Amino acid sequence: MKYAASQGRTASSMGAIYMEIGVYMEVNFLAQALSGTFSYNPTLFEKQWPLYSVGVVENVCDYAYGQESVKDIKMKRDVKTVRLPDTYFEMQYLDMKEGLDDNNEYFTKVYDDSDRYFSITMTNPAFSYDPETNIVEVNPGSEPQQDGEMIITWKSQKGSFNTKPITRKISLHWDN
Repeated sequence: MKYAASQGRTASSMGAIYMEIGVYMEVNFLAQALSGTFSYNPTLFEKQWPLYSVGVVENVCDYAYGQESVKDIKMKRDVKTVRLPDTYFEMQYLDMKEGLDDNNEYFTKVYDDSDRYFSITMTNPAFSYDPETNIVEVNPGSEPQQDGEMIITWKSQKGSFNTKPITRKISLHWDN
């Protein structure tokens, strides 16, 4: 929580829940010789049958890159399309079953840029984005210059909550 006399109190929070109910079976074989000096303990069979779950295993926490590392998109004259790299959709997540990775850090994954995971908006209608091809396109009309922003917002998933949206903004510019 933060307090500033001019702004009042501001607070943010983030969390998630994952619960799974099911049938879990593991069959092991244990053999020992010479008072436990030699032992053999293989897993013969392991199976999980989840019956009901709440939330998602991969709880997204943030983008895998900072806003300061986002490059502006600048187009000129006949260059009216730019392909966005997949890394713009790389997210950090916490595995709700395993926790953090071996280095005590979040896992990262590039998610599909479909409307299932992201809400992508343009502040200027002259710009458009095609998630099938990852291409940002400008249709400037008769204007000599167009400016805008592409705002990529992560959509919250079942079982997670966040008081602030997880977004990245890409500055767009085209001139003749």
